[in-house]
Amino acid sequence: MLRKLLTCALLALLGTASGCVSYAGFTPVPTDTLEIVLKENDFKTVKTHIAGKAECFYLFGAIPFDDPSVLSKAEGQIRDQAAMDGRAIQLVNWTKDEVITNFLFFKTHKLVLTADAIEFTKN
Repeated sequence: MLRKLLTCALLALLGTASGCVSYAGFTPVPTDTLEIVLKENDFKTVKTHIAGKAECFYLFGAIPFDDPSVLSKAEGQIRDQAAMDGRAIQLVNWTKDEVITNFLFFKTHKLVLTADAIEFTKN
Protein backbone atom coordinates (compact mmCIF):
# COMPACT_ATOMS: atom_id res chain seq x y z
CA MET A 1 0.00 0.00 0.00
CA LEU A 2 2.78 2.40 0.93
CA ARG A 3 4.63 1.54 -2.27
CA LYS A 4 1.56 2.38 -4.40
CA LEU A 5 1.12 5.66 -2.54
CA LEU A 6 4.76 6.62 -3.09
CA THR A 7 4.50 5.65 -6.77
CA CYS A 8 1.41 7.84 -7.20
CA ALA A 9 3.11 10.73 -5.39
CA LEU A 10 6.20 10.39 -7.58
CA LEU A 11 4.12 10.33 -10.77
CA ALA A 12 2.16 13.38 -9.63
CA LEU A 13 5.41 15.20 -8.89
CA LEU A 14 6.85 14.30 -12.28
CA GLY A 15 3.65 15.36 -13.99
CA THR A 16 3.67 18.80 -12.41
CA ALA A 17 7.42 19.31 -12.78
CA SER A 18 7.60 18.39 -16.45
CA GLY A 19 6.46 20.78 -19.13
CA CYS A 20 7.06 22.40 -22.48
CA VAL A 21 8.70 25.69 -23.32
CA SER A 22 7.72 27.74 -26.34
CA TYR A 23 10.26 30.38 -27.33
CA ALA A 24 9.01 32.90 -29.86
CA GLY A 25 12.50 34.32 -30.25
CA PHE A 26 13.83 37.73 -30.96
CA THR A 27 11.46 39.04 -33.63
CA PRO A 28 10.41 42.45 -34.90
CA VAL A 29 7.10 43.62 -33.52
CA PRO A 30 4.54 44.12 -36.30
CA THR A 31 3.32 47.68 -36.44
CA ASP A 32 0.57 49.36 -38.41
CA THR A 33 0.89 49.99 -42.14
CA LEU A 34 2.42 53.45 -41.73
CA GLU A 35 5.98 53.50 -43.02
CA ILE A 36 8.33 56.39 -42.31
CA VAL A 37 11.50 56.72 -44.35
CA LEU A 38 14.18 58.82 -42.66
CA LYS A 39 16.12 60.36 -45.55
CA GLU A 40 17.49 63.57 -44.10
CA ASN A 41 19.58 64.13 -41.02
CA ASP A 42 16.62 65.68 -39.21
CA PHE A 43 16.59 63.42 -36.15
CA LYS A 44 18.86 62.34 -33.33
CA THR A 45 18.91 59.19 -31.27
CA VAL A 46 17.70 59.96 -27.77
CA LYS A 47 17.90 56.53 -26.13
CA THR A 48 18.72 53.03 -27.30
CA HIS A 49 17.73 49.60 -26.00
CA ILE A 50 14.77 50.76 -23.93
CA ALA A 51 13.27 47.61 -22.41
CA GLY A 52 9.84 46.78 -21.06
CA LYS A 53 9.24 43.48 -19.26
CA ALA A 54 6.03 41.77 -18.21
CA GLU A 55 4.90 38.29 -17.21
CA CYS A 56 1.73 36.49 -16.21
CA PHE A 57 1.05 33.23 -14.36
CA TYR A 58 -1.94 31.08 -15.40
CA LEU A 59 -3.49 28.30 -13.32
CA PHE A 60 -4.60 25.36 -15.48
CA GLY A 61 -3.37 27.34 -18.49
CA ALA A 62 -6.41 29.62 -18.53
CA ILE A 63 -7.00 31.38 -15.19
CA PRO A 64 -4.66 34.41 -14.97
CA PHE A 65 -3.24 35.44 -11.59
CA ASP A 66 -2.15 38.83 -12.95
CA ASP A 67 -3.16 41.19 -15.73
CA PRO A 68 -2.91 38.99 -18.86
CA SER A 69 -2.17 41.92 -21.22
CA VAL A 70 1.61 41.51 -21.04
CA LEU A 71 2.13 43.29 -24.37
CA SER A 72 0.45 46.51 -23.25
CA LYS A 73 2.26 46.42 -19.87
CA ALA A 74 5.68 46.07 -21.53
CA GLU A 75 4.85 48.74 -24.10
CA GLY A 76 3.72 51.13 -21.35
CA GLN A 77 7.03 50.67 -19.54
CA ILE A 78 8.92 51.57 -22.72
CA ARG A 79 6.81 54.69 -23.32
CA ASP A 80 7.34 55.79 -19.70
CA GLN A 81 11.12 55.40 -20.02
CA ALA A 82 11.23 57.29 -23.33
CA ALA A 83 9.83 60.48 -21.69
CA MET A 84 7.81 61.44 -24.77
CA ASP A 85 5.78 64.23 -23.13
CA GLY A 86 5.64 67.28 -25.41
CA ARG A 87 8.57 66.23 -27.57
CA ALA A 88 8.68 64.94 -31.14
CA ILE A 89 9.89 61.48 -30.17
CA GLN A 90 9.21 58.28 -32.11
CA LEU A 91 9.95 54.74 -30.95
CA VAL A 92 11.66 52.67 -33.66
CA ASN A 93 13.36 49.27 -34.05
CA TRP A 94 10.85 47.37 -31.91
CA THR A 95 11.78 43.79 -31.04
CA LYS A 96 9.94 41.15 -29.02
CA ASP A 97 11.41 38.30 -26.96
CA GLU A 98 8.71 35.94 -25.70
CA VAL A 99 8.80 32.73 -23.67
CA ILE A 100 5.73 30.63 -22.81
CA THR A 101 6.26 27.71 -20.41
CA ASN A 102 3.50 25.09 -20.11
CA PHE A 103 3.26 22.67 -17.21
CA LEU A 104 0.50 20.27 -16.33
CA PHE A 105 -1.36 22.60 -13.95
CA PHE A 106 0.04 26.03 -14.79
CA LYS A 107 1.59 28.19 -17.48
CA THR A 108 3.86 31.25 -17.43
CA HIS A 109 4.06 33.90 -20.14
CA LYS A 110 7.10 36.20 -20.15
CA LEU A 111 7.61 39.04 -22.62
CA VAL A 112 10.45 41.52 -23.16
CA LEU A 113 10.05 44.38 -25.65
CA THR A 114 12.92 46.64 -26.70
CA ALA A 115 12.92 49.81 -28.78
CA ASP A 116 15.03 52.84 -29.64
CA ALA A 117 13.83 56.43 -29.28
CA ILE A 118 14.59 59.12 -31.85
CA GLU A 119 13.70 62.79 -31.68
CA PHE A 120 12.95 64.86 -34.77
CA THR A 121 14.94 68.10 -34.77
CA LYS A 122 13.38 70.01 -37.74
CA ASN A 123 9.81 71.31 -37.80
